[in-house]
Amino acid sequence: MCRTKLVDFTDKTDIKDILKKSIQTFINGCEICQQCKYERHPIKIAMNLTPTASKAIDTFTFGVSTFFTIIDSFSKYAQEYQITSLSGTEIANNMILFFSHHGIPTRIIADNGIEFKNTVVAELLSLHKIKLHFISPNHPDSNGVVERFHSTITEHLRLLNTEGFQKAPIKMKMLYAILA
Repeated sequence: MCRTKLVDFTDKTDIKDILKKSIQTFINGCEICQQCKYERHPIKIAMNLTPTASKAIDTFTFGVSTFFTIIDSFSKYAQEYQITSLSGTEIANNMILFFSHHGIPTRIIADNGIEFKNTVVAELLSLHKIKLHFISPNHPDSNGVVERFHSTITEHLRLLNTEGFQKAPIKMKMLYAILA
């Protein structure tokens, strides 16, 4: 009999709503709760409203080859350039190549690598009025867009090494990995 009444009660009334309202009423009437309560003003994260506004950059090594990667934070469009060294000149030249095809962004997000913290890259970005934002050290997730891209590319390159692409040059494998 009691079991039937309980089932009837839960079918007719949403217990969660009743409990929520009861707790809310109790807290709103509690003097200590009201004194300890504070207004929260969460930090507003800057949103990318246009595809050219923000880019994420990093370097990526697979085997003995190193690549400079640029990803649009809005559209997730990615581009890679094979590089022979991590010099500021080579990074800046590849940035200019990318900008000539895809436009100049207003902001670039990078890790704290020496390839991005040098006078050549700083002067190039200053010349084009691009703000460079360095992520927090030891927190690669802060540049998650590019880190996710690197993990996807690594997975695709491993798959390409097992199929009929073993003898293909790394540049060709990278192009197929990006297409995938």
